[in-house]
Amino acid sequence: MTNAPAVAAPPRATMRFQFHKDFPFERAIALVPYLRRLGISHLYSSPILTARAGSNHGYDVVDPTRVNPELGGEDGFRKLVAALRAEGLGMVVDIVPNHMAVGKDDNAWWLDVLTYGRGSRFGHFFDIDWEPADPALRDKILLPTLGVPYGEALRSGDLKLARDGKRGGITLRYADHMFPIRPEDRYDIETAGGIEAYDATTEDGRARLHALLEKQNWRLAHWMVAGDEINWRRFFDVNELAGLRVADPAVFEATHEKLLDLYAEGLIDGFRVDHIDGLADPGGYARNLRDHLDERQAERPGELSEQRAYLVIEKILGPGEELARDWKVDGASGYDFMDDVSALLHDADGEEKLNVFWAEISGRPADFHVEEETARREILDRSFSAQLDQATDALHRVARLDYETRDTPRAAIRRALVELLAHFPAYRTYANAIEGRTEADKPIFAKALEKARLTIMPADAPVLDQLDGWLGGKKAPDDQRILLDKAIRRFQQLSAPVAAKAVEDTGF
Repeated sequence: MTNAPAVAAPPRATMRFQFHKDFPFERAIALVPYLRRLGISHLYSSPILTARAGSNHGYDVVDPTRVNPELGGEDGFRKLVAALRAEGLGMVVDIVPNHMAVGKDDNAWWLDVLTYGRGSRFGHFFDIDWEPADPALRDKILLPTLGVPYGEALRSGDLKLARDGKRGGITLRYADHMFPIRPEDRYDIETAGGIEAYDATTEDGRARLHALLEKQNWRLAHWMVAGDEINWRRFFDVNELAGLRVADPAVFEATHEKLLDLYAEGLIDGFRVDHIDGLADPGGYARNLRDHLDERQAERPGELSEQRAYLVIEKILGPGEELARDWKVDGASGYDFMDDVSALLHDADGEEKLNVFWAEISGRPADFHVEEETARREILDRSFSAQLDQATDALHRVARLDYETRDTPRAAIRRALVELLAHFPAYRTYANAIEGRTEADKPIFAKALEKARLTIMPADAPVLDQLDGWLGGKKAPDDQRILLDKAIRRFQQLSAPVAAKAVEDTGF
């Protein structure tokens, strides 16, 4: 890429390509002249890093250090970009900083955490609560993977010890999932007679296997347990996607090094960041990514060194909400624009007739906000009970710090949080314990509080005022900042997926 020609900056028009094993980079090369004739300035690619084998979308990344070999690997990517450059086109790539795919046997980082627990070098990479309220899960990871309750899976013999020839050691196998056994247990297994002595179809073997599993850094559970008991952050309610702590510098560097190298080499011109509201600090992440891109810009070949990276984020803006100006991004990825186009294409005079028709055929209210509130409560109860409990516990610990608030019951905090989230008019806010709530966030929170006061039990009403202060309405005293920051983060990383699942997937 040493003589790479300049490309349009910023992009004039993009065409999105969804790469997968049946449509790798090579298949797109023949289409590049067609893109140029259409007036496209940049190919917009689905995620290119190594995803789960057979993935049709690429958002289930298992190895962020390599370009996906199923798509053609780095060599295939280089050939595609060379074809784009020959036609004067650029490349924008979708990136997934929020989560990685887990389960099965293909994510080496996750398997290391299962093997070594909290002491794993990747133990801080994933958003795991190692000290949950449930003492049975202290220093353990709940794995809601089983298709049947644990006891039934154990009795059936579907849980089987096996020797892992690829990685060494001993693992537990269940369907296409692999769970590493702690290295310190291997000696006991061999002295007990080897893995054959742990055959769960016999009474002795079953007892022996259960005792072994109880010592592991993980606990297997029925998949339906996840919503109520899971102690790590998922992507929405998907048990196969684990949240990353990308605000940690080590996690950022490990997950972005390959992408930044490809950018510096002139192979990528911009990024679209997926699900930025799932992160602990979306604004901080965006600024950090921009700073890293700016630092590498001078390394880019030829005229590309004069072109700043194009950086957009997937961000759904609520009514009246504007994108923060200090995030150093070039914009959101277009949902608000699509909403305007949709409004242009629909006759507003038809709304009343459609509402009446909807009410007639469904027997449900014509007011969408009624549907949204119902959906939010349903989603909180069905899919996010565990995350709601984590936010509640974090706030309860804050309450105990001050003698003025220590009598605030945990149950009352939980009920108040439900009312607040049931009426929240945006995906999330961006407060922190040091600076408090942003000016843009204040009317959002005020609206949620106003509506929550209409539906909360009178005895719990004072707790809403406490939540207002704890969740960014007041700057925290020095001795409360660490716990308050955790509580605020828990709340903000809960409100976003609740909005997505309730409004988009359920209410609509």
